[in-house]
Amino acid sequence: MSIHRIGQKRTVTVRRFIVKDTVEERLLQVQARKQRMIAGALTDEEVRSARIEELKMLFT
Repeated sequence: MSIHRIGQKRTVTVRRFIVKDTVEERLLQVQARKQRMIAGALTDEEVRSARIEELKMLFT
């Protein structure tokens, strides 16, 4: 991840704290899955199935 701050000359460190069993954790999992899809790691059928699973994961 690349972070830019206008006028900042020093290196910027970012720490993400994700609380277990929260919506944020599920969204992070969805983002990771989408990154794998973009990278071509999944077939078309797996992509369709993953979209359904994303919706289930967010609302359970």
